[in-house]
Amino acid sequence: MSRKADLPYLRHVLEAIEAIEAFTKGKSFDDFCQDDYFQSAVIRKLEIIGEAVAHISHELKVSAVEIPWQPIIAARNRLIHGYFAIVNAKHGTW
Repeated sequence: MSRKADLPYLRHVLEAIEAIEAFTKGKSFDDFCQDDYFQSAVIRKLEIIGEAVAHISHELKVSAVEIPWQPIIAARNRLIHGYFAIVNAKHGTW
């Protein structure tokens, strides 16, 4: 895959990060723990980030080693496939 082909995925990552920043601005961790809609919105954007990162070319990942690509993908996989293990942060798992 060419770096040009990476641009849409990078755009998705940036847009998801910006959305998370907007969702969380002025909010506390307690707000997050008590609001299922808030949690769902943030989690969905994290899933999008992980999915987009999984499609970024190996060449780009090698050229940007300071970015923890694999942990980002792994977090997405835990969110998608381990949904039953994700418990409200209020109960100690997050």
